[in-house]
Amino acid sequence: MGTGYNVKYFGPARPELDAAIDVRLQTLNAQLSTYRDDSEISRFNKAPANEWFAVSASTAEIVISAQAISRLSAGAFDITVGPLVNLWGFGAADYRDSPPPAAAIEALLSTLGYANVEVQTAPPMLSKKRPETAIDLSAIAKGYAVDEVGKLLDAAGLDAWLVEVGGELRTRGSKPGGNWQVAIEKPAPAERRVQRIVALRDAAIATSGDYRNFFEFDGVRYSHSINPRTGWPVKAGIGSVSVIANSAMLADAWATALLVMGETEALRIAEEQQLAVSLVLYNSDGSVTERLSAAFQQLLNE
Repeated sequence: MGTGYNVKYFGPARPELDAAIDVRLQTLNAQLSTYRDDSEISRFNKAPANEWFAVSASTAEIVISAQAISRLSAGAFDITVGPLVNLWGFGAADYRDSPPPAAAIEALLSTLGYANVEVQTAPPMLSKKRPETAIDLSAIAKGYAVDEVGKLLDAAGLDAWLVEVGGELRTRGSKPGGNWQVAIEKPAPAERRVQRIVALRDAAIATSGDYRNFFEFDGVRYSHSINPRTGWPVKAGIGSVSVIANSAMLADAWATALLVMGETEALRIAEEQQLAVSLVLYNSDGSVTERLSAAFQQLLNE
């Protein structure tokens, strides 16, 4: 998936468990990675339209969850946005340092849409309505991988662990001395500073931001987070969105969707869906302001 992973657990070394974790992640990578031409979704992206394409149960499960969040977010989350991400130079395609032509954005935008993808589970299969439709699960797959590794650790009888894949985290139990302490980073491109530290126990957290992967052109910063409803990078305003949930997969996807929405819509949806959300907003003087949903504030008070 173009990233790395970390697993921490307490107790004696478990080489067989470590090997099982690696095998599971390699399997998911072979199914979900856009960096591999032979991955399951890469092959689906090349498949013809209006034909069912056999996939793994994992891929079908992820797509079902992604489509549900797409509907709840009114398209702010969309797994067909990958070609736009590539057009802007933030995907597996070549990097670019200036915006693509507006006409190219509009032409590609007209071919996208999560409603073009259909999924079934018995047997697990995908289909697309348009031949050019391609899916990219990078905004949800890392969270799913975290959850899958967590299942292996639970099955091994471990009751204190932390799993991280590409920055998405999930914890079980507590480490010696108390709950897991996880930092939310301040959205500052030139430095790494802590915005807030949260104590996690039996919970997942994911953060999406605009401050690490971007380019500047004519004094304007263009981030890797592309709004699938407009075809352009998200507007400056929200520096980062962090979501705490029971599932790393859901936290991962919602963090992306809320970043795309902008402050007002993101806070409204967070309250409607009872999501534990932290928005870190840019101020005109270069400082930041944090706004918390009611569910996030409640977690801090517990």
